[in-house]
Amino acid sequence: MDFEEILGIKNLGLYFSVRIEGFEGESFTYSVYSDGVDIAEMKEKIAKSVDCFVSEYETKNIYMGYIDISVEGEKVFIYQDLGNVEPENNEIAVQELLKAVGTVAGVKEVVINEGLDMLF
Repeated sequence: MDFEEILGIKNLGLYFSVRIEGFEGESFTYSVYSDGVDIAEMKEKIAKSVDCFVSEYETKNIYMGYIDISVEGEKVFIYQDLGNVEPENNEIAVQELLKAVGTVAGVKEVVINEGLDMLF
């Protein structure tokens, strides 16, 4: 199965590559790798961009899931739990989070659910 196509990721026109290694229930982890950019600075910029994306949907009373952003080694790590997201908004939540990351310069690659080799 082509999960990037199923989630509509291939059509987002992102400047960085995105791949999905697996699925695990209703949560997603995003490993964001930079292209030589200071990782702490990138985390702050991504957090600000994601906050803007979440706020935009919150004004419309649309929940985009629980999101936590941290630094793990040489990558920015984003955790998104879609547990209370309306089913019709699940794909939008994933797509819009990736678009928010795409507003930050220096992102080289995003791996969704890195290291999870079980695909459902």
